[in-house]
Amino acid sequence: MASVIFKSIPTSYQIGKDILLEFTTTAPTQRYHWISLLQHGSNAQKAWTYVGPAGLKGTAYFPASTLPKNIDTKFFFKYNGSPITGQSDLFEFSVQPATPPSSFYLSTGYDLQSLHKEFNEADPDLSDDGTSGFTFKSAICTKGNWIMYAHKNYNDDSTSHKAQIVQEGQTMPLTFQPKSVRPMPLIPNSVTLFEHPNYGGTMKTLTESTDYLPEFPVIYDSHGHRNKCGVSSIHICDSKAWRFFTGPDYSGLPFVLDPKFKRHYENPSHFSGLDEAIQSVQRVD
Repeated sequence: MASVIFKSIPTSYQIGKDILLEFTTTAPTQRYHWISLLQHGSNAQKAWTYVGPAGLKGTAYFPASTLPKNIDTKFFFKYNGSPITGQSDLFEFSVQPATPPSSFYLSTGYDLQSLHKEFNEADPDLSDDGTSGFTFKSAICTKGNWIMYAHKNYNDDSTSHKAQIVQEGQTMPLTFQPKSVRPMPLIPNSVTLFEHPNYGGTMKTLTESTDYLPEFPVIYDSHGHRNKCGVSSIHICDSKAWRFFTGPDYSGLPFVLDPKFKRHYENPSHFSGLDEAIQSVQRVD
């Protein structure tokens, strides 16, 4: 049986984004490649199919306009009608909610009459977009909330977690030159978890209870000390409270955060002091 190897498999799909899957195969002489994207969660499975020319390499393309907008949807793949490596759920991934459009500017002055750079999506490295020679003085936000980081990759590669948040309608003087920026998710009835303090590193938005968080593993070294990973800051965009647990499957030590009192938790001392220990999350109905 012919096999297929994907260059990379997404672990989540954001609504409104195309899905592109680069692959190689051991059957370059067959007439075509047939890759199906199948939907879980219904009696009649819905499928989207890519049919491409034969060859060692290819790219399966699934346009966003044809894909579902239900955040509970789950997908898996088949190649020429057979489950990938015989396991239909090997490459399963869940849909993530779309982030509402945002508009954000870095300005060399304090208004948009000055030389400025506009952003409508996250940028992990501003040095690659031609702005490295600019000295920005302010951030101007016309839609959504944005996070600015003192280091590239959302402070993921730095021990410094310096960041600033600019809210919709705000013009904010800068205390540092941003090296990366991204919008703060404002999905209704959601909670967003971040790997580092001040909303840095890996980011995950949840709209329902989750019994395991593989994006934020708690890993111990040979001396029993936890390595730097996990959840260190939280943003709640909900009218309901959320309960957090230090173990998977809603086990371990629980604590509750209620947005009626506070929505932004920049570091663990602001929520429980349990740095990086969150392993499951439950929405309180």
